[in-house]
Amino acid sequence: MPIFKTREEVTDYLASKRVYPRISRRNVFYFSRSLKNLSTEEQDLVWKLLQISNQHDCQLVRKTIREKIAQEYPFEPITKWKKKERPRERLLENGPEALSDTELLAVILRIGTQGSSAEDVAKKLLIDFGSLRAIYQASNEELSRYDGIGPAKIAQLKAAMEIGRRVTGEVVSKKPKLINPDKVKHFIEHTLQWNLRDAKKEMFAIVFLDTKLKPLSHYISTIGSNKESVVDIPDIIRKSTQANASAIILIHNHPSGETEPSPEDIDSTRRVIQACQLVGIMVVDHIIIGANPDDLFSFAGHKII
Repeated sequence: MPIFKTREEVTDYLASKRVYPRISRRNVFYFSRSLKNLSTEEQDLVWKLLQISNQHDCQLVRKTIREKIAQEYPFEPITKWKKKERPRERLLENGPEALSDTELLAVILRIGTQGSSAEDVAKKLLIDFGSLRAIYQASNEELSRYDGIGPAKIAQLKAAMEIGRRVTGEVVSKKPKLINPDKVKHFIEHTLQWNLRDAKKEMFAIVFLDTKLKPLSHYISTIGSNKESVVDIPDIIRKSTQANASAIILIHNHPSGETEPSPEDIDSTRRVIQACQLVGIMVVDHIIIGANPDDLFSFAGHKII
């Protein structure tokens, strides 16, 4: 059971335990972590020997403790590490799965405190709480007892861990293979049709597909006048390449409500197909959307392509 006689003995002890004195706005004194091995009388003696009466005194004592810790464990901030050893750079180069729990926490915390890197703070949290789950379940008050863990860092930790929890709870829906006109039309009915059907101008869209003809994403390519749209073939090729698409579906609406393709629609579709063939991209279908939910014209279904 420690017995203190001088202020230096107290600061040495607090440094060994990584504990800092704190003072609230209402001048309530407390430690950053609980000192359960000290009796109430001994804790009273600690405060007496520290001679803290205000915020300035508290800061000076904290500085002394940080300096003692730095002498015992030479500190080098993460920014001084070799790039290949920094957690953030390793994550970007090798993926998050290559990082330990401590390193992942350090990436979230971003910066540490004076005398401790973000990885040091992260390691301390994991040692004390035992697991990432326990840190997630910890109260804001418990986390705030750690030096350098304020409201901003608590919010960062909680937000990142909540995102992880939600991701694990998500049900991954199977994307349909758009292998025939019926499947294409069904997909369009439940996705882009609602964006294009009531538009007052002609809008041209692209659905990007992978090698198995499953949708990757979509893009509104051009917006024309109320009578015609301008098919930008270079833009189609550029966006398809950026999306790593192996195939695409062309879609546009007719503000008139009629779905019968015009000669210009047929001609522009053939030009897009020819351009896509040069870069190895297949045009699966071209859909024209009319006024009503069932008004969909499929070029592939009518064997135009």
